[in-house]
Amino acid sequence: MICKGVTTTSLTPSKDCKERWRVIDSAFEKEIVRAIRDARGTQVGGQWTERWTARACGVNKAVRFKLTADGKGGTNWTMERL
Repeated sequence: MICKGVTTTSLTPSKDCKERWRVIDSAFEKEIVRAIRDARGTQVGGQWTERWTARACGVNKAVRFKLTADGKGGTNWTMERL
């Protein structure tokens, strides 16, 4: 699992690899929709992308997350393999 709810079965470096994926880098890529914050500073709007790199058994794999504020202080996301 890269993060809660993200499985990495399709990212497995080899059948023999028993090591768990470990995130070794993450970076903000770009803002798609400008962030909106309420009076308390909670983000309630906006959309952006981040690139995460994970490593297992000496193999690095990168994925892109597209994150969207849900309007209630949470975030919805989709992931694509790079």
